[in-house]
Amino acid sequence: MRGKKVFVLEDEPIARRLLTEAVAEGTSFDLFGEAGSLAEARLYLEKHGAPDVLLADLYLSDGNGIEFIRTVKREYPGVEILVVSSAGDEENVLGAIAAGAGGYIYKDEPLAEIATHLESILRGESPISPSIAKHILKHMHASSGKAVEVRQVETVVNETVLTVREQDILQVLARGYSRKEAATHLQISPHTVTNHVRSIYSKLAVHSRTEAIFEACQLGLIHIRE
Repeated sequence: MRGKKVFVLEDEPIARRLLTEAVAEGTSFDLFGEAGSLAEARLYLEKHGAPDVLLADLYLSDGNGIEFIRTVKREYPGVEILVVSSAGDEENVLGAIAAGAGGYIYKDEPLAEIATHLESILRGESPISPSIAKHILKHMHASSGKAVEVRQVETVVNETVLTVREQDILQVLARGYSRKEAATHLQISPHTVTNHVRSIYSKLAVHSRTEAIFEACQLGLIHIRE
């Protein structure tokens, strides 16, 4: 194998084929194996050892994948786990992350995007679909008595929704700066600011500066001084 080993766990044949194709899209990883059930996955890992990355759905024919994620992280701590699922509810999202998943994305993302997320998790990043990230942040802000945990989750989620540079740019724009003024203030080109703003709008699913600032404030990504 030329790269990192990826194991795919997905019970729907068509979805499993698409995920294996996503693995083939990458240049730094190879398909290590695949399984359509938890039982098959357990047997495969017992026989062949651990992959570098587990690409797993949660809704499986013989159970929920969260417990399997927990088992894999306990028995093979070095395995990175990326959940690719249609399940976006609070219980599954938070359960998977608590069990050891390093990333969580929706199953309907394009193949190229899934391949990109695989690359990022191999770099030690935590790919999370923006809508999932919003869900996590809102839940953690609603929790009480868990200040340290909230800060830890915020660090991961904030940097997943918007990069540090994107947060900096939006923070400056929220102060009333024009894009040109923001570029001067941050010592970058106006073209770079425009590209980042386009990315911010896409990630937050908004169409204007006002909407972007509002969404970012709601998520705690930026702060407006009174």
